[in-house]
Amino acid sequence: MAARPPRPLATAAGPGGAGPASPWATLSRLSGLDTVPVAGLLRVSQEQLQDVRGSLIRQVDKINHALPHGWSVARWYLDVESGRLDLDERGHGAGHLTVTLPVERAGGLADLLTDAARRDCPFTAVVAEGNARVARYTHYGTKVEHDLARHGIELFMVEEGINLEGGKATKVLMRRVNQAISEWHALNVLELAWDGMRVHTTEGYNTGRAPYGYHPVAEPHPAPARRARGLTRSRLDIDPVRGPVVTLIYHWRVEQRLTYHQIAARLNADPDQYPPPIPLRPETAIGQWTWSNIRQLLANPKYTGYMVWNRTTTRTGPTVRRKKSHRPNPTDQWVWSPKPTHPPLVPLNMWRQAQDIGRETQGSRSEAITNTHPATTRTYLLRGLIRCGICGHRMQGAKRYSGRIYYRCTGPRNSAGEPTRPDHPGSLYIREDILLPALTELIATRVFGPHRHAHLANQHRAIPRQKAAEHQRAIHAARRRLDDIAARQHNLIAELEQAPADAADWRASIRQRHQQLTQQRTEAEAKLAELTATQPIIDEGDPALLEAMPQAVVDLARVPPALLRQLFDTLQLAIRLDNPRRAHITLTLTLTTPEAATEIIAGTSTTDGYPGSISSSSSGDAKCDLATTTSPVNRGHVLLSRIRATSVQDLFTEETDLRPWAVKNSAFVRLASTPYESWSGHTWPAPVSRYSTTSLPSAQVAVVRVTRSSSSTVSGSSRGQPSRSHQISIPAAISGVASAASATMPSTETGSAGSIASGGSNR
Repeated sequence: MAARPPRPLATAAGPGGAGPASPWATLSRLSGLDTVPVAGLLRVSQEQLQDVRGSLIRQVDKINHALPHGWSVARWYLDVESGRLDLDERGHGAGHLTVTLPVERAGGLADLLTDAARRDCPFTAVVAEGNARVARYTHYGTKVEHDLARHGIELFMVEEGINLEGGKATKVLMRRVNQAISEWHALNVLELAWDGMRVHTTEGYNTGRAPYGYHPVAEPHPAPARRARGLTRSRLDIDPVRGPVVTLIYHWRVEQRLTYHQIAARLNADPDQYPPPIPLRPETAIGQWTWSNIRQLLANPKYTGYMVWNRTTTRTGPTVRRKKSHRPNPTDQWVWSPKPTHPPLVPLNMWRQAQDIGRETQGSRSEAITNTHPATTRTYLLRGLIRCGICGHRMQGAKRYSGRIYYRCTGPRNSAGEPTRPDHPGSLYIREDILLPALTELIATRVFGPHRHAHLANQHRAIPRQKAAEHQRAIHAARRRLDDIAARQHNLIAELEQAPADAADWRASIRQRHQQLTQQRTEAEAKLAELTATQPIIDEGDPALLEAMPQAVVDLARVPPALLRQLFDTLQLAIRLDNPRRAHITLTLTLTTPEAATEIIAGTSTTDGYPGSISSSSSGDAKCDLATTTSPVNRGHVLLSRIRATSVQDLFTEETDLRPWAVKNSAFVRLASTPYESWSGHTWPAPVSRYSTTSLPSAQVAVVRVTRSSSSTVSGSSRGQPSRSHQISIPAAISGVASAASATMPSTETGSAGSIASGGSNR
């Protein structure tokens, strides 16, 4: 190495001296060296889509040809990875191990930064082909440049030219422009690829591996150049062996509400008929179904016949991670094809019902058995079936010293045990011996009783009046709001007229408030116009499934708990409790419910000492409790007492107006509000209003709406005893691939003294 130029003597300083070089210019010490050792920085995006060796050879040649005289590359640092990786993950890949490198690799970007910080750094400058080889994002490119500059090492780009003369400001400006272009190019490619994937999905082409139950059908690629290379695009078609297995799994999940483990156990019992899926790496296959296989299969919307993309992501922002972990995207970010693009294995509404079941049963045991805790000695009949109507949590069973069983909810709490819902009572609970008689009476009357069709007919006739009344109440409320706003504006104008001439602030505030009221009035007028122009839609549907249920005269109170719990699960019982004296009970009937219920009821007749019978047409009358008031009908003063009804016919007549009957028997009746809509993707159904505005509306005993949709529910309530809410779903038969429909029968919200519809116990 040649000796450096002699340092000027101090005595040479004086008038006319040049002074030191600009500290912002290119490092002047490089120009004084005969030999400058530099580090070459190379990068290739990925080995799958590029000729890694060819790209590296090109970068090496360009760097060697651009070096000034006396400069030489002492070490090569190269990576085979994305330039969009976070800086702390750069340089740790292993992609270079699969390629024959044209130069000896000294490390990656992380090793280059480490060596630059050493006191005996083996290079004095770093040279790369361009800014994109350092990083795709400007932030990381400038960060690398800054870290090298802290150690006196300059970063050069071949695309900018290696020029040691002149100022640095213009060079930095050009570099920032090039870095911005590099980042724009990366983002533009991502945006174009995203749009291309959307079109790919809407056209019905599959991305990735074909789901279990389908096989790919290859089509020639539309691009001639790619078609010439043998590239194809694939659609989905049903696998004749595995396709029916998918339909059966959804049937077990939706109709029988089996858990992942239960479904996997059934499939593993006959692996020849139900072949297990083969993983991406066949050598890791275990030859049987697992619960995770079932979960992934039930969550895949492609079985509905629609092509769906963007269900998962590996991104954590604009950058990517080296260890890619797939995380689910929210459902509103999924890309769906506008219409079915391949044969469906399940209807869309059945797939949606399967998603709801997963949310409803999450964290609850599927069988009526004790948990694994060693101190557990019992299980509860209604375990997992009762939810708090305030917070939506499952209510926990508890047995007091008195021997009574309660179900309670203390509300959501944080990690410190403090309540997070101020509107939630400290402890919401209900006794099992109060809820259970009303529940069993509801099932015996509404599901198996001889007058179940009368309930259904009465509900059909009640809903139109209910909806019309609620619609009129909404119109009256909108008109009252308009009148109130108009009165306020009139008062403001009167104040403005009487205001002193010099009260500028007062006048300004009045004008501002008047403008706010004008905006509110415009919104209220628009709402009133919408209510006036629309009328409630009444869909009475088809109650065909109720006819398929067995007709039986049973005393469910004497059924053994294990068998009764089986009946509850078959009827898909769900209870929502708002307070200890009002509950919403929902029963759902599906295609398999009649057969399963018949087996359970038939099994009760063989139980020792149990008088149960089934008949196709029975005239027997099930007894029920009716809670009535001993005082005139008054919503605020209800005194409860019990009487025994002689028969169901005493309670249900052909009269549609219960006002004469209710006054005669001093009963108080309250009806449910309009049923809310079908499945909307929410974890818990939308609330319904609990009270009518009149003390005794004119309506029927029960309200039922049957719709041709996936499923909808209405909840009712009763004060003094739990209310009854009746839901019946009728999906179409599953024969290969079929569409589905349902019939839903929500019940009324009955009186503060009790339920006229089915009776029950009160507290």
